[in-house]
Amino acid sequence: TPTATPTPSPTPTPTPTPTKDDHEPLRVPSRTTPTWEVELLISGAVVFSLFSLRDPLDGVLARWLPQLSADMGQALMFGVLYGKVVLYTLIIAFVLHIAARAQWVALVGVYSVYPKGPRWENISGGPITRDYSRERYSDIAAAIERADNRSSLIFGYGILCAQFALGILLLSLLAVPVLAAIRAFGGEHETLLL
Repeated sequence: TPTATPTPSPTPTPTPTPTKDDHEPLRVPSRTTPTWEVELLISGAVVFSLFSLRDPLDGVLARWLPQLSADMGQALMFGVLYGKVVLYTLIIAFVLHIAARAQWVALVGVYSVYPKGPRWENISGGPITRDYSRERYSDIAAAIERADNRSSLIFGYGILCAQFALGILLLSLLAVPVLAAIRAFGGEHETLLL
């Protein structure tokens, strides 16, 4: 009987091992602020919560103004007005931070697609736009770092603004009872104090 010869098994093709350069464009650049995720989370939460505080401020004024004396009513109106100014200032600061981070995310996206920079000759648009973009974003890593630093700076100013606003509000809240007590016990000097 003829013996069957075994068929040779196909040689597996080796899978190419990825090099460091293959994965480098997919990462966030190494000089990025390590807290960028927390910044975005805080900014989003703060903007959402601040927008929901507008109506309660008006509600406080409508609820308590008719029940207070003229002096305390003026203090309440000043407090609500101050609260609204601070509220809108913080909203603007954190919306600017989110917009600056959006530009940073866009630059990181461009870097992940074009790690050596965009192909400027393929970009549609006029020569002035192309030259301006080439000059501004020729070094994409430096552009990413500038956008990251700008975002972190805006976030820091927003947090600093919130701290100053809270400090002034706390001092004002502490000053109102002290001034009311001085006025109540001051007698003839009350017109000088308030």
